[in-house]
Amino acid sequence: MLEHTPTVFNATIGGLSIGLSVAVNAILLGRITCISDIMGGLMSFDQSWFWRLAFHLGMGVGAFMLKKSFPYIFMEPFVQASSWKLALAGFLLGFGTRLGDGGFSGHALCGLSRRSTRSIVSFVIFSSIAFVVYCLTGGFMGGIVDVVSLDDIFRLQVEPLKLFFTCIKPVFIGLIGVIFVSVKGMTRTVPSLNLFLPLLVGAYAGYLFSMGIGFSGMLLPLKWFGLWNTTAWDPTLLFSFFPALLLSYSCFYLLRVENNRPILYRHHYIPSKKRVDWQLVVGAILFGLGWGWIGMTCETLLLLFLGNPGNWGIRVTFIAMIVGMLLFSLLQRWLLVPKVENRKRSVPTKSKE
Repeated sequence: MLEHTPTVFNATIGGLSIGLSVAVNAILLGRITCISDIMGGLMSFDQSWFWRLAFHLGMGVGAFMLKKSFPYIFMEPFVQASSWKLALAGFLLGFGTRLGDGGFSGHALCGLSRRSTRSIVSFVIFSSIAFVVYCLTGGFMGGIVDVVSLDDIFRLQVEPLKLFFTCIKPVFIGLIGVIFVSVKGMTRTVPSLNLFLPLLVGAYAGYLFSMGIGFSGMLLPLKWFGLWNTTAWDPTLLFSFFPALLLSYSCFYLLRVENNRPILYRHHYIPSKKRVDWQLVVGAILFGLGWGWIGMTCETLLLLFLGNPGNWGIRVTFIAMIVGMLLFSLLQRWLLVPKVENRKRSVPTKSKE
């Protein structure tokens, strides 16, 4: 057993932090917390570039706080894997999530909570593929799992919980301030706040997201492998996923009641695309292949790199993921965009998933 194995209490609190990050982006800004899309837009310098940068800066600060407060979560994950296999898995993660319009955060969290047909299909595909890949290969660790007992995962660790709440308390205070300023209509009297507040909210959301991912145990591949292992099952991460999903569902429900109008914007960025196409299916398959072998998603790999950039295995996998995303952007510009432009005359423009 890991010396500081995350428990269901850690996972639940971490999941609530992830769900709160999704809620903050959705209710205040009308945005989806899809990490692959946020990273892709950052690399393509789109109109939301500064908000995306603020979100990643928030994640970077969160990674720093996690490294300082909970250093054991940044364990050396790839000591037994060869570089080319890590690079291939990272490439599949990056290219697959961009091709399939999202991965774990975009489809499993934001998509399922919005009852999106595309996300339901994608989630079923990539989670099934990941499970099969792990069952056939045992992942990069060859089937090694962290054997835990019910006493281990249901043990209450008071000090880590206190430290976690201490780390996120300033963000709670800041978000209350943002909501107060918005409700009081100060953005109308001070126009510059319309530019500053979305960036601040993006940074807060990124910080909460990274803290939740790290504290819940999602950074540990052994936790993912334990979830898929049928002989030494570890359900810890389920206690992270369902609270995050429940909070995300609640916030998107409230947003629908308000006709998808966020607090700080008059418009929203909620996807409306509904058709299940080949790109979604193939992207989900590629993502599932990479996820099932290394036990990491784009979210966890990004956070591991921010917290431990000096690790060779993490660096190789992360760079390969970025290459996959960039390659998709090039192929999209050369092959996919012209087809979309030809259909614009007869088909209304819809947001991507």
